[in-house]
Amino acid sequence: MSIVESMRALDGKRIVDENGEVFDARSVFEDILQEQAQKAQRQREGLKRKETKNYIPPEYGGLTEFIGCFRNSMKDIVLDLSPMECGVLITILIKMKKGKNGLLISGGKPMNNKDIGEHIGKGRTKTNEYLTKFVSLGILEEVENEEDKRVKNYRVNPHYHIMGKFPDSTEENRFIKLYRNKLVEMIDGLELSELVFIYKLLPICHHATFELVHNPTARYTSPVIESEETIQNASLEYFNIEELADFTNMKLSSVKRLINSLSQKGFLMVSKCSGIDSYTLHPHIVFPKGTKTYKRIQDILDRFENFRKEKLRRSKTKVS
Repeated sequence: MSIVESMRALDGKRIVDENGEVFDARSVFEDILQEQAQKAQRQREGLKRKETKNYIPPEYGGLTEFIGCFRNSMKDIVLDLSPMECGVLITILIKMKKGKNGLLISGGKPMNNKDIGEHIGKGRTKTNEYLTKFVSLGILEEVENEEDKRVKNYRVNPHYHIMGKFPDSTEENRFIKLYRNKLVEMIDGLELSELVFIYKLLPICHHATFELVHNPTARYTSPVIESEETIQNASLEYFNIEELADFTNMKLSSVKRLINSLSQKGFLMVSKCSGIDSYTLHPHIVFPKGTKTYKRIQDILDRFENFRKEKLRRSKTKVS
């Protein structure tokens, strides 16, 4: 008898358990089948984990939808690009597609100068200036259009950014992930200066704690907890605000303003330990937002939300 026939045979029948409770027989059978299917799925995922170190369970959401940002290469970008150029580059990066080797894609087709201009909201002359600058620095590479050799398409140099894949990791090419869904949110909701500031901070964001440090690839160890608001890791070398201004090549007054505005919007958190401030980026900028969350990540998210609410409360108190 097939499963379908078995389920039909159970229609209208009841099951009484040892406690005398009555259940619909078909519902019980469906629950058993669902539990077995979930168990089989977990077993298949476990096998895949063993077969490939880069396997990504589905419960983590769109984890492959990230832009890999190579830390050392990005430090050069921070120095070579103006804030406006940096903002244009970030807006262009969102057009990278998985499996297209860095090619900028729109509507399923490679983007040319006109397409890119429409995307960034600039005219032909200004768009060409940006693209010429990016190509001269090696951030973008020109690609010959297969249908019309007179038309130029562009791909992002994998020395700087990749899309949705894991390179062989070495000390020279350590990278941090910028998640596409959060990038879309930032492009839509932040001022250009705020977006650029976050982009410039990515190379110094610690891979596990998301704090801004001089040793962002250092191994994670349990932090020193003085209170709920003052948590610091003894093994990390934190950036102070003057060092952040130097690293991002921005005025100290601008950095203070940006830290304040991003704190109120929930993208950056300031913590204090032994009288020293430290700065943390929101985890979902560089860590996937899925249905499954590590307790360590959730603790940071809870602290972020409490810090954001307190920031808003203080700002409203000053206004009143």
